Formats: sequence, C-alpha cells, structure tokens
Amino acid sequence: MKTFEQKQLIERAQMIVDKYNEYNINTVEVTKSYNPKMKLRILQKIIIDQNAYKMSSFLSDLNYERRTEEKRIKRERASVRKTKQPNLPGQSKNNINKQRLRVKLEDVSSLYYRIGNDYFNHKMEIGDIVKKYNTTLHSVRQFVYKYARKNGIVMKRKELDSTKVNEIVVLYISGMSICEMEKKLKLSHRTIKKVLVDNNIEMRTHHSRLSRTKN
Repeated sequence: MKTFEQKQLIERAQMIVDKYNEYNINTVEVTKSYNPKMKLRILQKIIIDQNAYKMSSFLSDLNYERRTEEKRIKRERASVRKTKQPNLPGQSKNNINKQRLRVKLEDVSSLYYRIGNDYFNHKMEIGDIVKKYNTTLHSVRQFVYKYARKNGIVMKRKELDSTKVNEIVVLYISGMSICEMEKKLKLSHRTIKKVLVDNNIEMRTHHSRLSRTKN
C-alpha cells in the first residue's frame, strides 16, 4: 500500500508530464539514427512549440511551492514542540490541571493567612493592608472574616462616638432619610439603622414619608 508521500510524488510527476505534453503539443520529433553505444534511437526535434519555454518557469514555480510547503511544515512542527508540555510518566493532562489549581489555592490560602495575621496580630488598618498586597478592599475584608472564623475570633463592631450617634438621631428626627444620611455621614445603611434602633427611635414607614414630603 502506497504511503501519502509516495502518492504525492506520483501526482507531482504526472503533473509534470501533463504540462510537458501541453506545452509541446505542436512539437514534432523524428528519428535521426540508432546509437549502438547508448542502445537507443536519437530523436531530433525539427519543430518546437512556441509554448515550450514555459516548461522551465513551471518547474521553477513547482520547486518554489514545494520548498515553501516544507518550510511551513517545519515551522509548525517547531512551534508545536515549543508549546507542548510533555506529561510525566503516569501523569495525565487532568492531573496537571489539578496540580495547577492546587498551586493557585495554596497561594490564596497563604495570602489569607498573611492578611489575617497583619490585621489581628500586627494591628494594621485595612487600608494599609490593601496597599501592601495591592488587592481590593472587598478581598481584604473577606480574608479577615475568613481568618476570624477559622481561628475562632469574635469580631466586634466598631462603636461610634456619642457625638456621631447624637447627630444621627437629630438628623433623622428632623426629617432626613437614612439614604441621605448615608451620603452625608459616610456610613452604611445598617450602621445608621442600628443606632436608631438602639436609641429607641421609631422608624418611619413608607406612608409617613410620603405624607411628610407632601406637607
């Protein structure tokens, strides 16, 4: 059974023969004499087709295409060898992906431990930790809470001073909404609501807010 390369060579040779016959269709050859040393008859072309000269350019173009194709195949094989990472004996692609994922998880766990250690043991502020590790505020808070849960640390809420508490109560009684106080005092909705509940301030309902705005 012929291989793919052998079939390509046969097709290429047949292409050359067909082109030769095409370009020399009007060429006339006659037998001149018999050469006993070469043991063949010498053919003399008495009429040459005008398109016969195209055969040389056709062969040169064919060789150029073959060389460029070989170079392309070499480049592709070289790029595959560079990018392909061979698996170790007894190691599949899934195991390699699991190892990479395990490395990422180990990096995250070490980062959460360092952030928690800086916050609880070194008494660093969250803003300083964000700058130190070049991460987001949300990630730092998540790591701090995770560290506290893992180590059984009870986190206390930051208590507001009496002046801030009085300001919240006065503003709410005067008619300012919680959303407006959030923007003005730079506090969360939950903190403001907790202060009002702790001071026994009756919360306004939606209907009371509407009636107040109409008046």
